[in-house]
Amino acid sequence: MELKDKLLDFLEQNRDRHLSGEAMAGELGVSRTAIWKAITTLKEEGYEISAIRNKGYRLDVDTDILSAQGIKKYLQEDYGLDINVIHSVDSTNSYVKSKALAGVNEGYTLIAGSQSMGRGRRGRDFYSPPDSGLYMSILLRPDSYDADKALKLTTMSACAVCEAIRELSGKNALIKWVNDIYIDDKKVSGTLTEGSFDIEGGYLEYAILGIGINVFKPRDGFPEELKSKAGYIYDEGLSDIKNRLAALVISHFMSYYKSGDLTSYIKKYKEYNLCIDRDVYYEGRCVHVIDIDDDCHLIVRDSEGRIRTLSSGEISISLSK
Repeated sequence: MELKDKLLDFLEQNRDRHLSGEAMAGELGVSRTAIWKAITTLKEEGYEISAIRNKGYRLDVDTDILSAQGIKKYLQEDYGLDINVIHSVDSTNSYVKSKALAGVNEGYTLIAGSQSMGRGRRGRDFYSPPDSGLYMSILLRPDSYDADKALKLTTMSACAVCEAIRELSGKNALIKWVNDIYIDDKKVSGTLTEGSFDIEGGYLEYAILGIGINVFKPRDGFPEELKSKAGYIYDEGLSDIKNRLAALVISHFMSYYKSGDLTSYIKKYKEYNLCIDRDVYYEGRCVHVIDIDDDCHLIVRDSEGRIRTLSSGEISISLSK
């Protein structure tokens, strides 16, 4: 870990007070000059660090910049994750895929402030401008996960995101099957799960869980084609909200994933789902959603009264009931 990262960790743990350069130098085993240089680098990266003569340095309590140190501070448990934060990347999923192919262990997590080539389901772009969103990918290597169990990773993450948003914002976040999160009829989050299967065994070799969240309204607004569809959680900045949100999403997801119980979240997934008891369109045909089963399949009734179970695909829905 570089000195600036160690220093940031130290400042994160002591946001409530100023720390002298001498004290930090002694704690980290470096010179005061090295501390000053590291502080300068952090300021150049956008961290708001105040300096008061005879008191020292302090990370501004209202700073809302993503950092691995800031996220770890809010995690409910360690979960054995290797959390990495960068300002921008082409795609967090693509980056983590390269790590998976290189044999990196489960738990490698990349979180970015923006993506230049963010991807959604079915090859769509995922708009990922700087400063307003949260984009993360987690490398998973689950044991004996077939295709049905792999779907659970996606629905598990949707439930985790929905819970985290509800807890932090108090807003009525809801899940559109399979994995999109809506607030006030507009999409604020989506998940893209990608993986590699062992063809002979039929089990996942690895999975990459990608999550994108619109935390704030983009500085320049949404592109014209997204204005009527895309939403966001907060109207303005809140103290350390991105780190807190990232940590809570991770904590909820990992608690489900690590429990080994693939049904532990199903009750909440159903409770938060906006599709049940609604008409939706699937493959161009109108069907009525009756329920969601314990495998997160959609149980529907078609126009001829036949009951069907949908295990994959995409639905469209009119959000005015």
